[in-house]
Amino acid sequence: MEKRAKNMKRFPFIAISTIFLLFFLAPLGAPSSLYISYDYVYLREGKGRLRGKILQENQKGILLQTPYLTQHWIPRQEISKVVKALTPLEEYQKRYQELSKNPDAKGEEYWQLALFCQQYPSLKKYVLPLCQKAIEKDPNHEGARAKLGHILFEGRWVTQAELAAIRKRSIEEQKRRLAALKKKPTSQGSTSIPRKKVPSSPKVPKAVKKGIYGKFLDIFKYQKAAVPWEKAYIYRSKYYLIRSNTKKEYLKIYGKVMDLFFEIFRKVFRYRGMPRRRSEIWIYSNRKEFLDRTGKTTALGFYSLTTRRVTTYHGMWSPNTHTFTVLAHEGTHQFQHLVLGRNFLRTPIWIIEGLAVFLSTADYDGKRIRIGGIPKDRLIPLQRLIRRNKYIPIDELIRTPQRRFTGTHYAHAWGIIYWMIYTNKKNKAIFMRIWDKCRESGLNFNEFKQIIRVDIKRWEAVWKDWILKLKADG
Repeated sequence: MEKRAKNMKRFPFIAISTIFLLFFLAPLGAPSSLYISYDYVYLREGKGRLRGKILQENQKGILLQTPYLTQHWIPRQEISKVVKALTPLEEYQKRYQELSKNPDAKGEEYWQLALFCQQYPSLKKYVLPLCQKAIEKDPNHEGARAKLGHILFEGRWVTQAELAAIRKRSIEEQKRRLAALKKKPTSQGSTSIPRKKVPSSPKVPKAVKKGIYGKFLDIFKYQKAAVPWEKAYIYRSKYYLIRSNTKKEYLKIYGKVMDLFFEIFRKVFRYRGMPRRRSEIWIYSNRKEFLDRTGKTTALGFYSLTTRRVTTYHGMWSPNTHTFTVLAHEGTHQFQHLVLGRNFLRTPIWIIEGLAVFLSTADYDGKRIRIGGIPKDRLIPLQRLIRRNKYIPIDELIRTPQRRFTGTHYAHAWGIIYWMIYTNKKNKAIFMRIWDKCRESGLNFNEFKQIIRVDIKRWEAVWKDWILKLKADG
């Protein structure tokens, strides 16, 4: 080592050139509060800093290995200070302390720390407590809720055990009612089941009560792989190519429903063309296989922009959430991409996701699909936020980027889309102009203001009043 130091004294230009190179490779400034993956050596007289891994350190200097795996000797007299990388535990403790001291810390920040801990076996014990902290700050944080095993059911989050108890009580109640009705004769001497009166929504043309998919929901009783994924069945419907390893006859049902959705997509998005090839859908036989194959622990399904494929699995999570609803949501994204092309990424996320939620509430009665359902899990939280004056203002919502788009934003986006489509012809025309602009070149905030041609706050006030009068289906 001493010999190497002497050589650097004999050939000072080598040391200078090395420091010059590393000076430009490492940005100036003190290390941030984020995870430090390198050791930093700060040079005297403001000459910058070097980063890498310290291999050896003594009174004469430091041997540093750079990210490019080259090794450099730095004499002690040229060093101002040394900042060594934090261990994962130290990083966790530092970030957790910062969050604990900050009363304005957001649920997303605790969630990001939970994701950091998830990477290290020794820190995994902190993941669930951090998720609990995340939902205390943001009760609708979908990632943290999913990690805790919570499910959104009729507008509120419940555990698996609570959902099972709710379903059990519902079944028992239905049995009691049926038994009581059988004992009670009607005026004609026969028994009948009276229809439950469903509250109507204010001035919503063609908005239908969200029902069930009839006998098709029975297919979710089967949760096994009929064949290995490598030998999965292929079914070609009119518009879709479906690959799945659940029962072969189920693929035809999925194909029939998705073809009907395609025709709905055509009308909503005013698409008159014919795709060059069928849209692709992969449906794994159950959740375990989906997780093993995709690693998507917090998702029920997803659409990939690169493969243009929808991927989900065969199953039902609640009476109104199952593979059909996931296919409707992610299939909307697939169709949006087909129509928008390169402008898909230039279209605001509130339009992309608002339309997907709107179409995923559709009802299939065995013959046709009807849109316009009002989802409890979106409407009830939205109304609660509006009444408490904690809703997201429209001018803020429409400028929210995708990385900050939470479950609360989804509800707001659905509410605006639903309002524009079902209030009056003027608002529906505004929606169509917005969509046409997205197809043409994407949409920014100023273009949005030019299209609506009214003060956003005034627009927002009318929207809030209308949303508060809505009643959820079922």
